[in-house]
Amino acid sequence: MTACGRFHTLAVEENGLLWAWGNGENGKLGQNDEDDRLEPARINSQYFGGAKIAMADAGAFHSTAVTEDGTLFTWGKLNKRVIAEDSDDPDVPPNAEPPNTSSLVPLGISAQTLPPVTMVACGVYHTAAVTRTGALYTWGNGQQGQLGHDNTEDYLQPTLIVANRFENAKVQMVACGDGHTAAVTSSGKLWTFGTGDNGQLGLGITKKSLVPLLIDPESFKHAHVIMVACGFSHTAAVAKISGGLDKRSNTLWTWGCGIQGRLGHGADCADKMVPTEIPTARFGDCNMCTVACGDDHTAAVTQNGLVFTWGVGNNWQLGHSHREACFVPTRIRRLEQHRVVTVACGPAHTAAVTEEGHLWTWGNGSLGQLGNNSFSSQPATRPVAQLQHTFTRIGRCREMDSHLSLAFAMSTHARLGEMSCGLTLPADLVRRICLSAREWLDGPSGTVDGVVRLIGGGLQPLSIF
Repeated sequence: MTACGRFHTLAVEENGLLWAWGNGENGKLGQNDEDDRLEPARINSQYFGGAKIAMADAGAFHSTAVTEDGTLFTWGKLNKRVIAEDSDDPDVPPNAEPPNTSSLVPLGISAQTLPPVTMVACGVYHTAAVTRTGALYTWGNGQQGQLGHDNTEDYLQPTLIVANRFENAKVQMVACGDGHTAAVTSSGKLWTFGTGDNGQLGLGITKKSLVPLLIDPESFKHAHVIMVACGFSHTAAVAKISGGLDKRSNTLWTWGCGIQGRLGHGADCADKMVPTEIPTARFGDCNMCTVACGDDHTAAVTQNGLVFTWGVGNNWQLGHSHREACFVPTRIRRLEQHRVVTVACGPAHTAAVTEEGHLWTWGNGSLGQLGNNSFSSQPATRPVAQLQHTFTRIGRCREMDSHLSLAFAMSTHARLGEMSCGLTLPADLVRRICLSAREWLDGPSGTVDGVVRLIGGGLQPLSIF
């Protein structure tokens, strides 16, 4: 998988090693210095106690990573409370004033402060983590209510959002924007909180919310939300129609700020107060796989591996070799020969991982965040050469239950089963395997980690039909 910060990028190798490059200010590259890196630099695994990395995310000024045992590591800027300070002192409150410093290397958060986690998400100045038991913790800057603790205070340490805020359902994934946060529960419902100036909360209002509020399931036509992404002032979600094997059952919805087409609704650039579906015809009637949001652009991957981008393009972040805005989802032609499994967006640059594990980047490269050994921007998509030359494969896939491994291998082909004979199996068996993959995608956090795998491995459960 890959993650894009404001001016830096992270990538997790399939063997569990973590790479970082771009702007090194505040130590957010984890190299024990503040130097910029124009090419991918491997973060010393000893900082993680030799543990393998399962996933990572990047904020504007900090970085995070989760190891296979569920320990969360953070590094980078400290003075906006985005990095949890692990303190055993009971007299230090969770919202105590932090020192105005940075951490140049990854620091682990103890299990006493934060139980083992399955995923982490970074905003500009706040962080959120989902535990293996489906609990949601947040910390950092809270002035917009984006921490969900019914106040606008900052929190120095991970602080639990009580389960009854989510109707006692387990949280399955979380996403962070600039001043808002979104969480998907195992029941397929979506909750949002924080600033709502442009309708990015999807609640039909422009007021902020200090606690998680449920987006009316009718907004998604009662489809189950399976993943969410947050931009600066807009939000996107993939929702699945329950039942059947309809190839178009996964649909894409966007809402919030609509300036310059970032919502993908064509000439209608008005802000959307509630989730609004983008017709599947915009994606060639293909089933949706995953979505990512930058500050003012959006990228999506269909389950046949095509990449579509739209919104602001002034830094070439759309990958169409021009700087014009796109008001509808537009296919990146240069990537059509490469099946893409996941995509990530920074404010003005974008990265994609192909089925072969190759990483492609494009857009603003002014501080080296594209990994192309220069400070130049790239108008067109291009593979990160150093990773290809060293045969590094990006797209970490964690261990899974044995009864799900065949379904995953068949669904993602070269990722785990390039020589899969799935198409020669009896039709009924193939159907049952695909249904298993579908259940896996919806599985509760910490049991099968379906959504985390969707982000990192490009789950495509029904693509063989």
